[in-house]
Amino acid sequence: KLYPQQMLSRTSIRSNARKKSTPAQEGQGILSIHRDPRSVTTSAAHYNPGLNLFGPDDFKSPEAVNTFVQATINMTTGWTQFRRHWFTGLNEAGVVPVFQTFY
Repeated sequence: KLYPQQMLSRTSIRSNARKKSTPAQEGQGILSIHRDPRSVTTSAAHYNPGLNLFGPDDFKSPEAVNTFVQATINMTTGWTQFRRHWFTGLNEAGVVPVFQTFY
């Protein structure tokens, strides 16, 4: 289907998307919770076998944890940025309301 130029504005696309929503979809939305990538990688290191941050001193291995965190922080940060970008685009399209929070 071809649309005239004035219908291609973001406002008209959003209003058209809202017109197509069903009554069951109204009042629904997405809650996206993003966790700090530093916290994610530290938690992942804690639950990986052989990488201990907590507990008796004999079992702690902070050097191994630091290496693990440095190796995974960029990937984790990239994934968080992608999720935020994707949910922001979904919200701007007006298909479904998206609420994002960071902790």
